[in-house]
Amino acid sequence: MSDDLSVDNNRTALLLMDFQNDIVTKGGALAASEDEALERIGKAIAAANNVANSARGAGIPLIHVAVGRKSGDPPQNPHMPIQRFIAQTDALVHGSDGFAFHPNAQPSPGETVIVKRSVSAFAGTDLAPHLQGRGIDTIVLCGFATHMVVIGTARDAADRGYRVIVLEDCCASGGVDRHTAALENIGMIGEVNSSQDFMAAIS
Repeated sequence: MSDDLSVDNNRTALLLMDFQNDIVTKGGALAASEDEALERIGKAIAAANNVANSARGAGIPLIHVAVGRKSGDPPQNPHMPIQRFIAQTDALVHGSDGFAFHPNAQPSPGETVIVKRSVSAFAGTDLAPHLQGRGIDTIVLCGFATHMVVIGTARDAADRGYRVIVLEDCCASGGVDRHTAALENIGMIGEVNSSQDFMAAIS
């Protein structure tokens, strides 16, 4: 974590990833069932919402990332247990309430929404050309879960040459140990900062 984080607002994008009802809302097909976990997830979403509003005010583009599929579609990768589970439960279907973003993570009009079918936000999407077209070289990540979409996207982005900043309090996992371990690994390929550090840097 850095007390003197420096960010070029003109070359930075904020990604808010997988904050969808089926994933983060109580009763969702993939959501945690424990109240303590749901409370931590809620705090991460609230922190990410604060960051999103600050980024909007600073002119930083927001990209909302969702997992989506058509009802009845087989898993894109049948060897991936999480994709098999999503197919079996018919979760995250386009247009369903489960696919929709959490009420506190809604895109504003005109903001980019990218829909993926796997873990990384880059996998099978037009995220990379979208970033390149806007001259973005730094991506700031918020999302659920830290050990899935966040670290998956961070690794993918680092391999593509992007500067990666993960806001630790804007991410969560169902288990604290998974969240902590993911952040430790992300520290090897990018930067881990707090939402307060980031908002101070872009103001």
